[in-house]
Amino acid sequence: LTKFPRFKVDEDQDGKISIREFFLIFRLAAQNQLGCSEVFQILADSVDVSKEGVLGAANFFQAKIEEQTKLSRFEQEMKEEQEERKRLEEEKKARREKFLQNKSIFQ
Repeated sequence: LTKFPRFKVDEDQDGKISIREFFLIFRLAAQNQLGCSEVFQILADSVDVSKEGVLGAANFFQAKIEEQTKLSRFEQEMKEEQEERKRLEEEKKARREKFLQNKSIFQ
């Protein structure tokens, strides 16, 4: 789910961010060690852990990750639909060319 080029954040592979994983993300973002550290730094700056508490901040990050996952799935579905339409158009074109070739044989 949440894999980065050099860091594997979802250590227990449960698809959710635990408190330990949250702190790992937070620490790596603060140290600019994540591939998308700018994004995580913006997220980290947008949550005041001292005000929200650790659980509030963890819930915030979990919600953001779920939102990104949904967007990624949606984008993947759109890409698959476009590829399917393209494939169908190519098949239709090939069938038409074959039909025209066969038609010319009978003329």
